[in-house]
Amino acid sequence: MKILVLGGTKFLGQHVVQAALDRGHDVTLFNRGQSDPDRFPDATLLIGDRTCDLDKLAGDRWDVAIDTSGHTPLDVSATVDALSGKVGHYTYVSTASVLSQPVPFGADETAPVEELPPCETCVVEVTDHNYAAVKSECERIVRETFDGPSFIVRPGLVVGPEDVSDRFTYWMRRIKFGGDVLVSRPDQPVQFIDVRDIADWIVRAGEESFEGTCLATGPAEPLTLGEFLGECKRILDVAAYFTCVDDAFLLEFGLQPLQDLPLWIPREQEAFMTLDCTAARDKGLRCRPLVDTIQDTYEWDMGRPWDVPVNAGLTLDQEAELLTTWMDRMDRVPA
Repeated sequence: MKILVLGGTKFLGQHVVQAALDRGHDVTLFNRGQSDPDRFPDATLLIGDRTCDLDKLAGDRWDVAIDTSGHTPLDVSATVDALSGKVGHYTYVSTASVLSQPVPFGADETAPVEELPPCETCVVEVTDHNYAAVKSECERIVRETFDGPSFIVRPGLVVGPEDVSDRFTYWMRRIKFGGDVLVSRPDQPVQFIDVRDIADWIVRAGEESFEGTCLATGPAEPLTLGEFLGECKRILDVAAYFTCVDDAFLLEFGLQPLQDLPLWIPREQEAFMTLDCTAARDKGLRCRPLVDTIQDTYEWDMGRPWDVPVNAGLTLDQEAELLTTWMDRMDRVPA
């Protein structure tokens, strides 16, 4: 098949391209050529900015388009218009974050989503405040205006090799360092999916012309934060000791969920980590064993220079200060 990937230069996009090549497809990338343009010598690279260079796509046709870089309604609308009649199937990579807050436990694709006010549907600037509603509007545009079958993928937290967000690698680095490790509630549910699993599935979505919308995260069986951290410790084979603190303590010191202490989310929001992905599994989404994701991600991370800035998690000094404060409070609790 001929596959057009819009983007393909960052984490998930790179793995989508590699999966398509591995499956023997003829792949064309359309992006600005600013990030590692020589990474895929077996693919065709069309250099252009989707905000103003869509005419560069006029001279060809593709069986499948995979959109990993559609960030604003204006861009997605223009791209859908440009590709209608030139592409047989359109897959748009959205996010599970489109679900309206508060997310119900076990939410599936029927759960309500955030929506932009009518006066903002042409928004060009994406912020933390409007991100969910913007992506929801992009979904609507693909679903309602593309002239062929379309498929909307809503990933949860995507992890694995080449994940520079450090929301997953933080724990492996920290546990490998050993000693007393500050962690949140061990009973908290956690969900994430290996980038290689979802990338391969996205390519198969085009091959099989999936339609509709699917939440996509893992693992296949329920997992708690304590179980995940325990598996990291077992695999890395280190002497690390977990000190569990409560949500109120973390919020008191201004820690941002999922960022300052990766994978942590306050109890009142933890339903976001209980998404029902039955629809995706019915379409063949499979998750590799947790041990493989941990081991492969750790090995990739160990190949990075240690002076590379870390994008998530506490510094050792920050953690030590929090641990000292917590233990001091525990010592002063009346018997």
